[in-house]
Amino acid sequence: MYTYLRLLAILFFCQSLIIGWPTLAMSEETTAHALSNLEALSLADAFLAEDKFAEAEKIYQALRSSPQKEIVIEALFKLGTLSAVQKNYTRAIQFYFEILNSHPELTRVRLELARTYFSDTDYENAEFHFRLAQGDKNLPSEVKENITRFLTAIYSQKNWDLVGTFGALPESNINKVSGNREECINTIYGTFCRRLPGKESGVGLRAGLHGNYYQRLSKNFSFRHTAGFSVVDHRMSSNDDNSIFLASGPRLMFNNGELSLQATYARRWAANDEYSIAPGLRLETTFDIGRNLSLDMGAAWEKNDYADNYINSLLHGDTTSVYTEARYVLTNKSFVSSGLNYIDENTRVNSYSNNMYGGSLGYFNEFPWGISLYLKASLNQVQYKDASLYITDSGDIKEKVRCDNIFSSMVRFSNRNWQYLGFSPAVSYIYTDRNSNINNYSYDNHRIEFSIRKIF
Repeated sequence: MYTYLRLLAILFFCQSLIIGWPTLAMSEETTAHALSNLEALSLADAFLAEDKFAEAEKIYQALRSSPQKEIVIEALFKLGTLSAVQKNYTRAIQFYFEILNSHPELTRVRLELARTYFSDTDYENAEFHFRLAQGDKNLPSEVKENITRFLTAIYSQKNWDLVGTFGALPESNINKVSGNREECINTIYGTFCRRLPGKESGVGLRAGLHGNYYQRLSKNFSFRHTAGFSVVDHRMSSNDDNSIFLASGPRLMFNNGELSLQATYARRWAANDEYSIAPGLRLETTFDIGRNLSLDMGAAWEKNDYADNYINSLLHGDTTSVYTEARYVLTNKSFVSSGLNYIDENTRVNSYSNNMYGGSLGYFNEFPWGISLYLKASLNQVQYKDASLYITDSGDIKEKVRCDNIFSSMVRFSNRNWQYLGFSPAVSYIYTDRNSNINNYSYDNHRIEFSIRKIF
């Protein structure tokens, strides 16, 4: 076989000296002496098998100009394979994405992309594409088993992850002021009104960094250390909102997932002044149920202390939260997600105590040209535990238990072809509608956010 291929190689190189490399793009009928695309591909594969990378790449690159779509795809795929063998993972990923840009449905390419991310220790992207590949209903059983082994290895081999975001976002005080322009109250001396703060808006900057370090002690046991910060800087300092978060605790890995318990510490600054400190605990787990379904669950408790004595006299207390989110892979380029959440906030003054519960539904899809779209909608109800005095629209003072219904929807658009040095930009449109039985707390808000995300 190799003797035959070497003869083909000699013929091929002699021909290239006479009529040049573009011959590879010609059909078989162009010349009886020219190698066909399939023969050239076989020759390049033989060079690749013998680790003759330069010779193989020269042929693969020439085949990219072939009029046959299948030949071009195979040449790009082999260029990715060649780059991965040489441990040039960034270049390999670029070749695989060049195929997926026009053919996101090709599972074979997505699997090699995931394997390349795994070899490059980019476990988050590796897991994402392995899970999408599982959506192919025609996967052979041995391939499904290999994916499971890779996912298990990701849980156990991950040493650290770091996600950074930076972007511009419109900020306003729309959710901090009344929905009315003035507030009036009826008294025995007549009706008195005061002008309420007006709504202001502008563009703020947001930056954040969040990471985990996994201190492995054995194959299935480690300590998970978490740290992160978030900064929102705005021309209206009253809208500045900065926070840090720290957590640490044991982490247990098992075949299809992991479980961690951490002590937590959060600190927040609002309007450039210290606002609150919240130590607590959290329990989180993620695991797979079958091939296409994964589940994230968590519970947390925090003790809330506020820097301002007056605010602390009202809001000092604790918060307990529980959430669950499921993700089901529909196809090798799409998935749906759904979640449920519950928060119980207890405060010193019971009229500020509340329960919030709700759910969300999301859908992700990859399209040609590297476009990704993520849609998400959520609905939450916040029910306060005790009545408080409010001024009605008619100017009367009444006692009422507050209840808010909050609807939010988001559309996030991104294009992986816009990536630069691993940074991936995205544009999000977010709509929020809070409908309260106390009119002053009702508002609706439209927002567009531009962000850049980097997974290290």
